[in-house]
Amino acid sequence: MREELTKQKNANTALQAELDATRAGKPRVTPSSDDGNEAMRAQVIETRRQLLRTQTENTEVNARLDPLENELESLRDKPVASQRESDDRLTQAEDLQLEVERLQSSLMIAKGGREETLLEKLSNENITLRRENERLSYKINLLLGEPTFG
Repeated sequence: MREELTKQKNANTALQAELDATRAGKPRVTPSSDDGNEAMRAQVIETRRQLLRTQTENTEVNARLDPLENELESLRDKPVASQRESDDRLTQAEDLQLEVERLQSSLMIAKGGREETLLEKLSNENITLRRENERLSYKINLLLGEPTFG
């Protein structure tokens, strides 16, 4: 559209210059030159109308384009925010699961129903550390943009 606008402006300028040169260089002697001037004037007027239409269309298109660009930008941001929120909730769920397991173990010990041996404590701690390692690996993969399998 800008190319069309530029082309119309150039045509308008050229016609105006030609009209000015015709007026300055040749006195009105014959009626045929007057007809030529009228044709030029009509062409200049039509070119100006086309220029105004093109400018109006350009303004309208720009007015419609700005909101669309803003909407596109906001749509691009939504998946990133959703992924972050999903990751945060997954982390919270994992943390809560670990807390539940810890509280269950504490409850069993408090009831006196079962005393953990050193081996059981180490085993539970090992399980907890593995889960923590998996959770951190998952986060690292998300940050690096690598897909996770499994």
